[in-house]
Amino acid sequence: MELLKNETIWYHGTTTQFETTISNIEVARKRKRQKALDFGTGFYLTSNKAQAVAWAKRKASTFNRYKESKVVSVRPLVISYTIDFNKIVQKEFLINYFGNHISEEFLDFLYLNRVELLDVIKDGRYKGNLHQYSLVYGSVADGVSGDIISTLTSFKEHRDVELTKKGLAFRINGVMEDQLCICNQDVVQYIKEEGREYCEIEE
Repeated sequence: MELLKNETIWYHGTTTQFETTISNIEVARKRKRQKALDFGTGFYLTSNKAQAVAWAKRKASTFNRYKESKVVSVRPLVISYTIDFNKIVQKEFLINYFGNHISEEFLDFLYLNRVELLDVIKDGRYKGNLHQYSLVYGSVADGVSGDIISTLTSFKEHRDVELTKKGLAFRINGVMEDQLCICNQDVVQYIKEEGREYCEIEE
């Protein structure tokens, strides 16, 4: 767990639309349209600042393009955090650490959250994550557009790790993207905000 250290800086890419509420992090924030994400419902961070900036710009661009009112626009915002992993370990929170290794176990975990959880959401049976981990760390599976569901379904049937890795495009421009998901509200007390950086969207 080499990245899970107190001195590691973690970044969250968001927009100014949420800057007044981001200090009160809600891990299981209810959404109008619940999504099935890589590691389930949670507060997502990355150790890669450039990745957080890209996420923030994408979110801001999408909002500004499709928002109902043209009166208010939002700007990309990147918030940096440190996490007291020593306390988290002492409190014996469950951690699932995959590192950057794409294994059968990792792909099965993606299938659980991307496919099985999606079925639960569609059926109206959603009551929370299908796993019990408080923190999950690993690679990002949705770095580029593609049919993630069919790729993971094919993996579940054929167990071809290498083919699945190509289908999910884990490396973007040669760089492995990473993510840390905080899945338990009780972990939030060990997260400290370190700074905010406002970005501009290139025309």
